[in-house]
Amino acid sequence: MNIQKTNCSPAFGMAFRVNNYKGAKALAEKFHSFSDPVVAEKAFVKEVVKPLEKVKSDVLFDGTDVFVIDGYTKDKYKLLDEMPVTHNNTVMYPVQHEGKNTTFDVYKGADEEVPKDKFKIGVKIAEFIESFRKPLVESTEETAGRLYSLYKEV
Repeated sequence: MNIQKTNCSPAFGMAFRVNNYKGAKALAEKFHSFSDPVVAEKAFVKEVVKPLEKVKSDVLFDGTDVFVIDGYTKDKYKLLDEMPVTHNNTVMYPVQHEGKNTTFDVYKGADEEVPKDKFKIGVKIAEFIESFRKPLVESTEETAGRLYSLYKEV
């Protein structure tokens, strides 16, 4: 029998991260502020961690602040404490980039809820970054590679 090591990381290798023990401790305190910490952690995984497995950007928590790190350019955006502002069908999420305050202006669907939690805002920004960088149509080579990995003879 031949056994090979496998890599079980998400498809892009990106996800939610804590930057140090202080971040892990603050996150644990957040979960324990609820009557059932286990349920709170499961909800966090479902609403924050799992959606990030589909994008190339990271959401990083250092115990105090939440950051989005663009998976393409490696630019780092610090989420600000100000609440997002909705104007028409656009939500403006306040961030700081290279010491300057700016916003990510993200289109909002009619029935879509605007997140107020920084972690969920981080997910929304990471998904936005992915959406405008991802090509709308695969090239022939990309389609062939995808089909080969799905249907290759074993």
